Amino acid sequence: MRKVTQILKDVPTILLVLVLAVGCTTLPEYARPRMVPVGTARDSAARGFVYRQLTVADFKATSLPKAMSAHEARINAHSCIQIRPVTDTSFSVAVRRFSQTTQYFGSIERVGFEAVLIPECSWWNPRMPKKMRSYVLQHEQIHFAISELAARKLTRKAQKTAQSYLAIGPTQQEVMSDLRAKVKALLKEATTESLKEHTAFDEDTSMSPNPRQQRWWHDDVTARLKKTEVAKVGDVLK
Repeated sequence: MRKVTQILKDVPTILLVLVLAVGCTTLPEYARPRMVPVGTARDSAARGFVYRQLTVADFKATSLPKAMSAHEARINAHSCIQIRPVTDTSFSVAVRRFSQTTQYFGSIERVGFEAVLIPECSWWNPRMPKKMRSYVLQHEQIHFAISELAARKLTRKAQKTAQSYLAIGPTQQEVMSDLRAKVKALLKEATTESLKEHTAFDEDTSMSPNPRQQRWWHDDVTARLKKTEVAKVGDVLK
């Protein structure tokens, strides 16, 4: 039996676009959190930074996307956050030959995910009133924390799934495609679930400043981060 291990590089990933709008009685469509496909993990491997405390300097975009520019006066900040596989996530494919038949068996050998903020497409309104800055920065920090919690949860789920998942096929390419599809499905499911929490948070705190409610969210995500260890990437199958 021959075994080949490959680093995962080409699973399509999704960007979460998060906007803090002001002066609205309901959350407008342009300000609702949404998911945007952004290529593959390999394309974005060098972009962004993992979870940490944010500063205003982290928002490096000089303008909003064209589709949102008409609403600039009502937007305080625009964050781009991605949940993606870590760089050493890898697959293992073994080949066995039975008489005249060759069969390939694939497994997820190492797996992990991380939440990253992409500075180049994250925007901070330079005309924002000074009295709003701390509220807005805390708001974006909570969005980042929600994504980090989702990435930790996804890592644990993916590692558990990988223990029993086996892809079988007649070619190495088909088996690798099956494994990529499995990771992609797990990632999409986690991002969709996370989007619901981002939306609930914005509905509570975005339409008009609500320091008390935002403080509740801040305390909640902070407590959850403390209770949740950063899931480490390790060998799934010993």
